[in-house]
Amino acid sequence: MTAWQPRGCGGAALEAAGQHRRVKADAARSLAEVLAQLDDKNEEHERLLVEATGQLEGSLSALRRLTNEIARTIDDGIDMLQPTG
Repeated sequence: MTAWQPRGCGGAALEAAGQHRRVKADAARSLAEVLAQLDDKNEEHERLLVEATGQLEGSLSALRRLTNEIARTIDDGIDMLQPTG
């Protein structure tokens, strides 16, 4: 006894359909793996970006403090050199 086959479908057509399903399933698995890897990389990049942003904000804050200190020092120097009277 043989398995049921739709009329007009030979074994080759059924085999091709099975192969198509297997290829499609393999492609779906591969895509899922690539997407998982992409998510992992995105999380790593996000973490690095947050870290770099924090460092940059700290550096900018320090630069502002130094700039203000330099401006005060210049103002103090000008005040010291101006004649009083």
